[in-house]
Amino acid sequence: MNIAIVEDLVQDRERISFCLNRYMTELGLTYHLYTYESAEDFVKALNTLTFQIVFMDIYLPGMTGMEAAVCLRRLNRDCKLIFLTVSTEH
Repeated sequence: MNIAIVEDLVQDRERISFCLNRYMTELGLTYHLYTYESAEDFVKALNTLTFQIVFMDIYLPGMTGMEAAVCLRRLNRDCKLIFLTVSTEH
């Protein structure tokens, strides 16, 4: 299983990674975790990787998480997409 975290803040990427690693290890599941600090880097990765789960920050510098999600859906409609934000707008 390939899992991606797209989050510009390093402490948030690390926190999500820690929780996912602990959870997947406890369940004995095989997975590969990829982290991206920008939507642009994530979209480039879509050329070579297929993800089953993506944790996506909505507000990112440059390309937003919503724009990256559109790119993801063009290539992979089955991926589970979980949006993250600290914004009170969503």
